[in-house]
Amino acid sequence: MAGRPKGSGLITWTDAQKEQAGKLAGIGCNLNQIATIMGVSSVTLDRMIERDPTIAEAISKGRENAAGNVMKTAYQLAVSGKVPAMTMFWLKTRQRWAEARDVPPLTDDEKAEFKLSYKDTED
Repeated sequence: MAGRPKGSGLITWTDAQKEQAGKLAGIGCNLNQIATIMGVSSVTLDRMIERDPTIAEAISKGRENAAGNVMKTAYQLAVSGKVPAMTMFWLKTRQRWAEARDVPPLTDDEKAEFKLSYKDTED
């Protein structure tokens, strides 16, 4: 039988183990994967998180730090000018730039109205 026997007592993690769980979350591991790697069942991890909010904080902080690092790298690539696709991505997502849309051609009435309006402003 691998692991600890059921009902063998409360499991507590050291600060180093909590930090490790945060790092795992930061590289994209979900709670089930974190539990497996850390040697507990997913149910046990859920209970540990309920009992010790610092575990949830470590996992959340790990995810946020990783996201922040990726955003920083994306920004650096965007402003470097070396990766034009990233520059465009940044402008579209952060500055709400958009591709030019296909505009239907003017009708004859619209063209005539534009010419009249344009003549009025020439003087």
